[in-house]
Amino acid sequence: TLKDIYDIITQFAEIHYANDPIIKQLIAVDYYMQSKIKPKVLYAQEVDRAERNTLIKNLNLNHHKYRHIILPLSFDFRQFETNGQIETGAFNLIIEYNGTTKPQLVFEKESSLAYSL
Repeated sequence: TLKDIYDIITQFAEIHYANDPIIKQLIAVDYYMQSKIKPKVLYAQEVDRAERNTLIKNLNLNHHKYRHIILPLSFDFRQFETNGQIETGAFNLIIEYNGTTKPQLVFEKESSLAYSL
């Protein structure tokens, strides 16, 4: 199953890259981008409920129409995807699910725009 594949990849990363949180976060992001609906929380935990609700409210995300997962990352995913560089820091990655198509990435600085992978 897909979960088995991610379990194996995660175990490999934990054994061979135990001190590299970024590779584990990249695996988690890839996992969460594979489903049209919000999957079970595995491989990386969401921000706590209070922070999640605050972000959804501040970014005017439609939590009635969409489901969201907000992952705390130690690097800027948008920068990584754009130019392949790792810029470390505290960042949130917001993934929005509509239940019918690939999930969208929503970035805090441009919350009105969804970004497809």
